[in-house]
Amino acid sequence: MLGADGSRMNQAKPAPTSPTLRRDLTDPEQQARVLSVADELVADPDALAELQVLVGDASQLPSIDPIIVEAASCAASAMNLRAIATPVHFSIVWAMYRETERIVSRDQHPHGEDFLFEKLRQIAWLADHNSLVSWNLIAVDDGCPAQPSSGDVAESLVNEAGLSSRVRVLRLADALARRHPISDGFSALESTDDSRKGGAIAYGMWAAVTGRGGVLPVGAEHVVIYTDADLSTNLAQAGSLVLPVLQGASAAAGQRYGVPGAVLVKEAGAMAEPQSTGTKPDKMIVLLRHHVRATLVPQLAPVLDTQAGFKALRADVVGAALSRLDAFTETFDVELLLHAVDVGEAEIAPVPIVFTEDFAATNFPSVDPEQRHVDMLHQIVEIHDRLVAPGSDTATARELRNFVADLDLAGYAAIIEALRARDVSRTGPDPLFGQHWDLATLRSLAAG
Repeated sequence: MLGADGSRMNQAKPAPTSPTLRRDLTDPEQQARVLSVADELVADPDALAELQVLVGDASQLPSIDPIIVEAASCAASAMNLRAIATPVHFSIVWAMYRETERIVSRDQHPHGEDFLFEKLRQIAWLADHNSLVSWNLIAVDDGCPAQPSSGDVAESLVNEAGLSSRVRVLRLADALARRHPISDGFSALESTDDSRKGGAIAYGMWAAVTGRGGVLPVGAEHVVIYTDADLSTNLAQAGSLVLPVLQGASAAAGQRYGVPGAVLVKEAGAMAEPQSTGTKPDKMIVLLRHHVRATLVPQLAPVLDTQAGFKALRADVVGAALSRLDAFTETFDVELLLHAVDVGEAEIAPVPIVFTEDFAATNFPSVDPEQRHVDMLHQIVEIHDRLVAPGSDTATARELRNFVADLDLAGYAAIIEALRARDVSRTGPDPLFGQHWDLATLRSLAAG
């Protein structure tokens, strides 16, 4: 089987070794090695099964080369794809905002990930495992202010490589100017400044199911996947998203942390719970947001990581869910999943993934309490008021809703700092997402 460093091992239970390298998303050799090792694992199911046991041991995981961990997830995805026995087409959507550095290669910029061509290689590798699978990519410029813009650079790369039949580059500004009938909420957007990725993703998904993002599949199931522009989530893991959707789930949501099998790759290596969330600098921000969301939007309580940019939905669910969509800011994912549950009449399938943290060029840092975090809680309140409370509400939810609606940055920061102080002095097992705070406690912490 494969050892922790990717080499062949004869013994049944190899001792893990220290990771041989740091996961570098700008390194094309590392990207190629992930898929090469995944090929070996697909060809040797016993080796894959043994490696999955090792990866599933949180105490041993940090000592395994993160490339091997990622390869195991891609190999499992390919095996899931092989289980699909009917034709299926993937439309893969992502938004771009200030991505002119990461879209080029490392030779052109230190943060360059060459993500357009790497995504092509990743999805092509996956699709090669099932001849019934076809695919196309849709990149949407979310109002990128750079000159040339992310859309301009992407379009130039696509045209130079002769990939226009496989990759479509769209611009949110064009959709707003042409007043595409995506939803009443979308029509109310006055400019790209009103979108925080949500508008671009909504437009790309709508284009996918209406044929404006490429030729519609004939005689095949159509699944729409949306991801992030960077390479933090290897697109070759998409087979694990698609299978539960084809089996009846309203949608599948990739989970970076919080559930068994989810792996977060950090500077110190690959981690699972309790280390993955437990060592996050924004841990209490994440956990408090989950507490508020699970209380005010209980339909999504099983989805611990609603914000991960790696989700899949059936095309029929996409069309109906988008027509109801009003939120296009940070909580876009929450509202879309909530509509998907209603339209698809089934639950969301949480799918553990391997996710590599990449803060070098991110547009959305979130470590210290900021107004943006308060805004997200207020947006959850708005979704609760509009979509949850009219049908089913509880006294507990109403009281928390009123408190959060009035919460300002000073009170929020006081809560987070107090929770961090309590967490530092905590003894025993880390309760992580099992933590819930009564309203009296939150009021007291907000008051300092």
